[in-house]
Amino acid sequence: MIRTILLCTSMLAFISCSQPQKETNNNTLNKQGNEQTSMVINADEGRKELIFSKDSLSISFNDHILGIGDSKEYLFEAQKGEKVHIVVSPEKYPANVRIKQIITPSGIMDGPFGNDMEYELNESGKWKFIIDESNMVGEEYNGDFTLNVSIKK
Repeated sequence: MIRTILLCTSMLAFISCSQPQKETNNNTLNKQGNEQTSMVINADEGRKELIFSKDSLSISFNDHILGIGDSKEYLFEAQKGEKVHIVVSPEKYPANVRIKQIITPSGIMDGPFGNDMEYELNESGKWKFIIDESNMVGEEYNGDFTLNVSIKK
């Protein structure tokens, strides 16, 4: 009996681990039913890539932070001369969730910022930004937040 249980448990663990991880899309539709924006989770590195359509250069979605030491990384494609506007809004206040850094396609870092940032993009390519907590102020925050990201031409 114990052998049967162990064998079944081992088989279930193997099957669940061998399944490919799926990308998750969070789509918003415009009035005509066309996809406007989507968010794709890159399972390989735990980052979320924001993909903007031609119809809409903005996205809003919820995420969760587990406290100090937990950071969230997001990628997006943009062109030189555009601006990105990022707003992070925690579900509960007070909370010290902030935009920690923005990283250019060539790897140059800038930051930290607060919870609202507009940044002129001086390179074309894949940009990255990081959301986390400031270790210098406030109490640890473990909770949900809303992230609004828009690209302005």
